Amino acid sequence: MKNTVGGAGLHADPDKLLDALTIALMRQPNLTREAMGGLSLLRRRRAERANPGLISTHDRTLEGQLAALAAMQEGVGVVAAADAAALAQSVLGPPDAGALEACLRAKLPNGAGGQVLNIKTIEGGYSKQTSFFEWRRADGMHEDYVLRRDAKSDVIGTTVCDEYPLVAALHRAGYKVAEAVLLVTGDPGIPEPFMIVRRMGGKTIGGPLGAGPDRSANPSLVLAEALAQLHAISPAELGVPRFSDQPFDKAALLSDIGYWRDRYHVNREAASPTLDLAFDFLVSEADAGLQPGVVVHGDCDFYNLLTEDGRFVALLDWEMAHLGSPVWDLSYVKESVESFGPYGAFLDAYVQHGGLRPSAAALAYYNVFRLVRGGVMCVTGVGMFNRGQPIALDLVDVNCTLYARFLLQLPDAIAAFRSAKGAQT
Repeated sequence: MKNTVGGAGLHADPDKLLDALTIALMRQPNLTREAMGGLSLLRRRRAERANPGLISTHDRTLEGQLAALAAMQEGVGVVAAADAAALAQSVLGPPDAGALEACLRAKLPNGAGGQVLNIKTIEGGYSKQTSFFEWRRADGMHEDYVLRRDAKSDVIGTTVCDEYPLVAALHRAGYKVAEAVLLVTGDPGIPEPFMIVRRMGGKTIGGPLGAGPDRSANPSLVLAEALAQLHAISPAELGVPRFSDQPFDKAALLSDIGYWRDRYHVNREAASPTLDLAFDFLVSEADAGLQPGVVVHGDCDFYNLLTEDGRFVALLDWEMAHLGSPVWDLSYVKESVESFGPYGAFLDAYVQHGGLRPSAAALAYYNVFRLVRGGVMCVTGVGMFNRGQPIALDLVDVNCTLYARFLLQLPDAIAAFRSAKGAQT
């Protein structure tokens, strides 16, 4: 039986064909590396169609591989067009403007008579949905806000209920984050928990798959300043649970490792020897990850750095924040920083702004942790898809693309730690 979309074969609408092919591949009992490689074509192919100028000489090769993948699915069954379309759509629609307006009229100070205008939900933000909107007060004044809402396809396991108090405390402490305005849970019109912050000016760079081609400005030194200022804040003085009421010690680090290991065991469909080895490594070498505890952003890449005219405006999206080592953030951004310039210059700037220079072994340790955490998040997304849980199809594609990348890097990352540790002794 031939795979079809709405009764058509390989000449069907390309987007629907690719979506259907993705679904068919993901429904295999165990996702193979070959299937992951095939799925990575989906993102490249869509990018080329969105930007015709990027279509490269290997275009025909990609089409041939897609055809081969489709042929591989002979006999698997018919993929219904409605099924493909449903999974290709976001699993969480935009917030209802009327429901949001009613909520804000009741909960915002001086909210009576206000009106929600120009609400726009942005792409991405898979674990938290982000929407921009204007609020016109009864006196005619306009205010710009950002709404962040828990999404159903959460591969992280966090909620805005944890994010909001930290953002509010950081803003009170004078750190450059958006001002927290409101946290709402249990609203009848918008049942998912959501938070509202003031919208700030500036722009970000790139996304989870890389910084993108724009090299007109180097944001690395700005990021170094942002992280040095963040890591200088005393967690104890923030008064936020999970940050101010416990130390960061070996028990805390092992608990963090255990959290991600538990998520891996719950969501995996087959054991990964590479991840199993890497988890054992993180536990056995945990002493290398012990530095003075700070507020760790946890996802401090350029796509969460808001800048304007080369100035630091704010760090965004605190869903991965935790109490931990500052080296986590420094190691996390190494690849992105090196796409703009020398990593050493970034570390120099971090130190100049008051940060402590990390050891090579600590950087290598947290690079392994970064790859492990990323791999677990990918396993979680794929597991959700295969169990029929709500998850955006393009997130599954990202998970498959990054999973192979993370696992292939892990052996070299562990070897780099061994080398750095040996050089210190």
